[in-house]
Amino acid sequence: MLPLAAAAGPGVISGTVYNADTSEPMSMAQVEIVGKGLGSITDLNGYFEIANVPAGIHLVRATFIGFTKGTEVISLLPDEKIELKFLLKSDIIAGEEVTTLSTRAVKRESPVSFTDIPQEDIGRHLGSVDIPLILNRTPSVYATETGGGSGDARINIRGFNQRNIAVMINGIPVNDMENGQLFWSNWEGLADAASSIQVQRGMGISNVAVSSVGGTMNVITEAAAKSPGITYKQEIGADNYKKSTLMANSGLVNNKLAFSTVLSRKTGDGWVSKTWMDAYSYFISLSLLPHPKHKIEISALGAPQQHGQRPSQKKIAVFDLDFAEDQGVDVSGPSGVYDMGIEYNPAWGAYPAGATLTEYYQGASHTVPNQNFLNTQINFYHKPQFGVNWFWDYSDKLKFTNVLYSSIGRGVYQRELVVISAG
Repeated sequence: MLPLAAAAGPGVISGTVYNADTSEPMSMAQVEIVGKGLGSITDLNGYFEIANVPAGIHLVRATFIGFTKGTEVISLLPDEKIELKFLLKSDIIAGEEVTTLSTRAVKRESPVSFTDIPQEDIGRHLGSVDIPLILNRTPSVYATETGGGSGDARINIRGFNQRNIAVMINGIPVNDMENGQLFWSNWEGLADAASSIQVQRGMGISNVAVSSVGGTMNVITEAAAKSPGITYKQEIGADNYKKSTLMANSGLVNNKLAFSTVLSRKTGDGWVSKTWMDAYSYFISLSLLPHPKHKIEISALGAPQQHGQRPSQKKIAVFDLDFAEDQGVDVSGPSGVYDMGIEYNPAWGAYPAGATLTEYYQGASHTVPNQNFLNTQINFYHKPQFGVNWFWDYSDKLKFTNVLYSSIGRGVYQRELVVISAG
């Protein structure tokens, strides 16, 4: 009796992505099989592997923001493993040329190093994380979620933290006027409204007095650049994450007027223990073109929100004892709290049913969600921004840019004291 032949299975595509200019491997590059819904992200050595790939002819594409795309057409046989090598070249001036908005570098005209991230890439790569996380895919940028709370991300450019980075929306600075700090939770929903994001690395072009030693980040929300239509987007994720977004754009009407608005609602438990979120956001933009040489942009945006937080500075052993020991960390002496897992958050506590809560804050009142625990660290804030941009192209050699804006916020980022008495 002849043995039965084994059924042919899917194949594997693997390989490495390199920086063509430096020959170094590129981590966090995205590799996908176009049109198949299969892909991978490269590790610290630039290596990727995509399993369960059906046999056939495929287009494999490697991308990294700020670099040219790499593509390979392969013919994969059943049970075959193919290894690829991608060399991506720097393209730091890639993107559509934008000359109408202030503090914006211009392709092949501005002597600064910059990267443009178009709306298509923002929607495809950002997902549900904070805006700075998409910039991890650009050169000289490092962004992290810090404690893991919604809107608690931070960004470094060329080693400088965001207190030394000018962050702007349509050329209007959003850094704190007093200390330069920035809280991304105040700008929830901005990614949905953005037409593009530009990052300038190093001291560059800026029309306002802001600290931009590390670089400049400008988010453009130009209503005239959006296609007309109404879009509803529903996002659902782990830890009860839900986000509903409604977008409406008129497009440019009679070359004179454009209107755009975005409304969103986001809730969730947070992937870190008790870093819940409860946020709204709104954005309204009006573009007026009364004359070929004049353009007026009127905008209003804000994000009333509240979310639980986690202190970010903890010893490695608190989260993973084995990893700490592998890294040579001395964990001798009093054991303390070790090996609690990456989702551990010490900044909360449960209270009994029927208890009476008396809460004291840093000069602001607040109502907590209906839950049986309280966070010792919490952020609730609403900092709306209203702005008017007027651009006047007087001639090819003379242009005027005027900005009038106002931003008034109220809230706190840390609970001061909670008194609990039994009911």
